[in-house]
Amino acid sequence: MAFLWFDFGRFIMKLRRILSLVVAIAIVLSLFTMVLPAGAADEEIFVECRETRDRTIYNIYSDEEMMQLLKVDYETLERMSAEAYKAVMTNQNWDVSSYGVLRNSDAAKALFDLLYRNPECFFVRSVSYSYNATSNKITKVVPTYSFSYDECMKMHAEFIAAAQEIICYFGRDKSLTDLELALLVHDYLVSNYEYYYDDIAVEKDTWGGRYTGYDLLVKGMAVCQGYASAYAYLMKELGVTCGYCRSSQLNHIWNIIEIDGVEYQVDLTWDDPTYDRSGYTKHTNFLRSTDGMTATGHKADDMTGSTSDTKYDSAFWQSMDSPFCYYKGMIYYIDNTKGVLCSWDDGVTTELFPLECVWSSSAGYNYPLCYSYLATDGESLFFSVPKRILKYDPETNTTEPVYTYTDADDAGRHYSIFGFSVSNNKFYIDVYSIPYYSSVTTKKENQIVYTYREGDSGLHSYTDITYTKVPSCTASGERTYKCEFCDAAKTETVAPLGHDYTVRVVAPTCATQGYTVHTCARCFDSYTDNYTDKTEHSCNYEVTKVPTASTAGELTGICSECAAVTEIVLPRLSTTDYTVASVKGADCTNAGQDCYTWKNGIYGTISFMVEVPALGHNYTAKETVPTCTESGYTTYTCTRCFDSYKDLNTDPTGHNYTSRVTLEPTCTTNGVNTYTCANC
Repeated sequence: MAFLWFDFGRFIMKLRRILSLVVAIAIVLSLFTMVLPAGAADEEIFVECRETRDRTIYNIYSDEEMMQLLKVDYETLERMSAEAYKAVMTNQNWDVSSYGVLRNSDAAKALFDLLYRNPECFFVRSVSYSYNATSNKITKVVPTYSFSYDECMKMHAEFIAAAQEIICYFGRDKSLTDLELALLVHDYLVSNYEYYYDDIAVEKDTWGGRYTGYDLLVKGMAVCQGYASAYAYLMKELGVTCGYCRSSQLNHIWNIIEIDGVEYQVDLTWDDPTYDRSGYTKHTNFLRSTDGMTATGHKADDMTGSTSDTKYDSAFWQSMDSPFCYYKGMIYYIDNTKGVLCSWDDGVTTELFPLECVWSSSAGYNYPLCYSYLATDGESLFFSVPKRILKYDPETNTTEPVYTYTDADDAGRHYSIFGFSVSNNKFYIDVYSIPYYSSVTTKKENQIVYTYREGDSGLHSYTDITYTKVPSCTASGERTYKCEFCDAAKTETVAPLGHDYTVRVVAPTCATQGYTVHTCARCFDSYTDNYTDKTEHSCNYEVTKVPTASTAGELTGICSECAAVTEIVLPRLSTTDYTVASVKGADCTNAGQDCYTWKNGIYGTISFMVEVPALGHNYTAKETVPTCTESGYTTYTCTRCFDSYKDLNTDPTGHNYTSRVTLEPTCTTNGVNTYTCANC
């Protein structure tokens, strides 16, 4: 029984092991089923940075080659290109699964090249992608950037802004033909930008070759690809069909442009001579046939484009070395063969203004050519002559000098102006003793940069101004300018306005100081300064106590402004402080009046009346003695007024008769005895 039990136990243990193994396999299978997608053969595989073009357009397929390899028409190619552009600009993967493109095929390379096709995507460095493991078809394309995404977007914005300024200026006049646009943009780029040489570059290349339109329009220097891509972008935005022609044998790329349905070749790089003179603009490679380009040196049998029309191979601009400039609805240029400023309208040339065309060398001989160059900033038209920069007025056909170059440098060498261009309110004036530069004598060593005006510059016409933040007296503001011809806008910081103080002078009074109040008309900030002393009281003084010869008087003043009372002691009348004028003289019986005047530096002139007592009579006595019959008396008479009175009466003395016979009596008559008073 024990043996049987032992065998049975081993059997049970083996059975358990088998069952455990089955369960484990089932679990693993179930987990594998959950992890593995339906149809494991549809796995998507990512390939990092498989395709790298190094920003070299002449390494990518042309539009015709792309359409052929991708088996699409031009409309579809444009749509695919727009999708690629959107993916680049939004930092997203580009879903291309619907196009059915096999990896490791020429069609795949064409698909990748769509990321480089747009000149504004200059910052795409390489391409990664994903593909379906079963179908071997590419499902997603992933752009890789030369810098961080944010930095690339900043560079993109700079490129678009620089391009938009040119597009706005030339695109605002809808009467310009495709040929005129092609010529004007060609000349603008050639005259304002330079071919990149490391030995003359002010800002050295930092990212591998200066291949892009960004390098040309923003940095100012580029190699042929930069010229070609910038020109293609600008012409496309102006509505002119423009592509590329390239040659590996020449290690060179230029443009093919369509004018009136006919293709021509344009090579800006070869029309921009090196080492460059400012404004020097050739036209020998503008609107040429293939034979015409071959004649200028484009000798290669691997050129990707061919143009047969020779209509412009001998055009008059071929011999012009000054740029054609658009200014206020008209195209102007300088005929260097004749030394004359011309206009060009609807294919018709009009000679306008003869130029001063004598360029002398240090050796004393004259150069046979005219080295005048034309330039515009959109607001004025300028051209150079040997020693001056002149501004031309088309309305009056007159000029005025805006810059004069002195005749000799510090070493006494006689230089002339052999190059001239305008940018950002500055004249770039190349002065030298000979009309060319080399790597040894670069123009940066012989160039004068002259700021001819302050303020806004550029080709946009900014008229609509909106304040997004209004400046205050003490805080900065912000305003946005809108171009009247396009959607271009620029924002700038507006400096604080500063206080606009109005001045109010408060005069002093007898109660308060005077001062000046400065009040800002904008923010009402104010401060006070220039304090002045109080004024004296403005009193109306009145003599309230008339002085006498022995006692002082009192002067009381009440201020007419503040009603303050001031009491002043008046000197005694016996002092010499007064001048006296008689107003009414006193007589014997009536008092008189004198006007006393007191002159004081503080209180002014004070006058008051003083009563003069009556003088009283000044009698003299005259006695009248009594007579025999009349009483005697004394008469008193005033010597001043002659008033008189009598007193001291005495009785009459009576007669004091003495008799005397005056008639002796007669017999018959009585005699007369006469009594005569001895007194009367």
